[in-house]
Formats: sequence, C-alpha cells, structure tokens
Amino acid sequence: MLPKAAKIEIGVRPEFVDVAPPASGLLSATIERIDDLGRIQFARVRVGNTKLAARVPPGFSVSGDTAGLVFNPAYVHVYADSHLVEGVA
Repeated sequence: MLPKAAKIEIGVRPEFVDVAPPASGLLSATIERIDDLGRIQFARVRVGNTKLAARVPPGFSVSGDTAGLVFNPAYVHVYADSHLVEGVA
C-alpha cells in the first residue's frame, strides 16, 4: 500500500518501453525525435509536460508524430518519497 501524501514516482529504463502505433489502452506520446545509436534506436517522446525515452523496435516506422507506449511491467518500479515500493507493478 502506498503511504498517504507521499510523492509517487514511476521508474522504468528506456529499453523496457517500446513505441508502437497509437492504440486504445496504450499511453499516447508525441515523438519529438529519434536517435539512431547504431544497433538500436530510441525515440525522445513527450507525454503532457513529461519527457522520456523509449526503444524503437526493429521494423517500426513512424507515421506522424504520435505513438503509443508499451511498458514491460516486470521492469516498472514504483517509488514513494524516493523509496522503492515492493510488489508487482
């Protein structure tokens, strides 16, 4: 259980978030740019005022500047007042 009035943060590394075509049930993001790092590409995206990075899967092509975000729940971490909350995301 999360403590009342705690500052809640979600932590997930970019390699565990994939961009996907926009779809119902996915968090919608605006693609600002794509960085090609050789064997892997990362999209710099914005959700509201929050900026983050997400992996671009091989073969994914961007049409427009909107994408869905797919999170791997095994690697999503929840923090309350900067302390990891144990449990399953």
